Amino acid sequence: MMSKTLTRNLRRSFGTRMMPKQTQLFIDGKWVNSANEGIFETINPYTAESITSVQRASVEDVDRAVDAARKAFDNGPWRRTSASERGDLLFKLSHLVKQNSEELEYLEALGNGKSVNVATAGCTVVMKTAEQTPLSALRVGELIKEAGFPDGVVNILSGFGEDAGAHLVRHPGVDKVAFTGSTEVGLNIMRNSSISGLKRVTLELGGKSPFIICKDANIEESIQQANFALFFNSGQVCIAASRLFVHEKIYDEFAEKSAKLASKAVLGNGLDPNTTQGPQISKEQQDKIWGYIQKGKQEGASCLTGGEEYEANNTEYGLAAGVVTQDIGRAFHIVNGLRVGIVFVNSYHSNDITCPFGGFKNSGIGRENGITGYDPYLDTKTVIMSRPEVSISQLIFEI
Repeated sequence: MMSKTLTRNLRRSFGTRMMPKQTQLFIDGKWVNSANEGIFETINPYTAESITSVQRASVEDVDRAVDAARKAFDNGPWRRTSASERGDLLFKLSHLVKQNSEELEYLEALGNGKSVNVATAGCTVVMKTAEQTPLSALRVGELIKEAGFPDGVVNILSGFGEDAGAHLVRHPGVDKVAFTGSTEVGLNIMRNSSISGLKRVTLELGGKSPFIICKDANIEESIQQANFALFFNSGQVCIAASRLFVHEKIYDEFAEKSAKLASKAVLGNGLDPNTTQGPQISKEQQDKIWGYIQKGKQEGASCLTGGEEYEANNTEYGLAAGVVTQDIGRAFHIVNGLRVGIVFVNSYHSNDITCPFGGFKNSGIGRENGITGYDPYLDTKTVIMSRPEVSISQLIFEI
């Protein structure tokens, strides 16, 4: 009863303007219902209450969205628009996002994405949202329309992976697939994307990121950093530092103080300003975490005792790692030995949008962000042109 009361109070404090308005599919610049009128409930993970019903994209809807994106790319003005003009539209969208940031944050917290920045390269996009968190992406779709993007450049589908997602990946009209999620699903995408022909694939998958605390680290600061590295966004971040390596000389003090800090977390509704750690995204994810804890206990683990030693690289993943030390030489030595795509030194989660983001091994393929992140969306074309005054006989002779 308390949780429902809190949600109602927060809803009143934000006002009805904060409640989700758009629940349809965004295809070819229009808001439409699913072809088969399918819907699904999006759930508040804290209260387990339904937030709203959202249109569920079908295979037919995927075909409509891909056709719209294909038409906008092949025949529309978008890829022929100058980079500066595309940039102007994206800047306009960014201003609209900032103006509506409070509402977007509310929708994200209420329900808990791929960004449309690839449009900068002249690409058109079909985005399938995560079924758990469709609302903020749908609101951005409204802002895309308001910003004046041409119809078909960005299409947004809410649906499930087993039908809409699988069909989108296999669709012959799709040139490039970008996915963020689990390694298991990423492997399926690799297998299925090539059924209709060769496709470029960028996969940003999971990780088991190590956070290494050296003996010369400032203990108080490193405890704060480690806590943030692990529990940020309730630990639901691909680069979350889920494995701590602490030097034996400072281990006992570090473990004791870390446990005290973790115990101060305020669990609750993500909309409550007093909450420091919100719920897991779904009951399924919560059950999975509890399963890991129980398995660890069955194998002899406990919260504050050291176990068998593992090397930082001894995992199938290689997404991120963290190192805390005051010795820059030691930092570079460890960095060079880590088989991961991202290393944070004396910090964590301090990402820069201009820096490539991605991992090694089963943590994914390719990179996002920065100039490197645009490469998979671009084609290289070689053009060899002879000067009018050069005869064909001269060209043949040169060959």
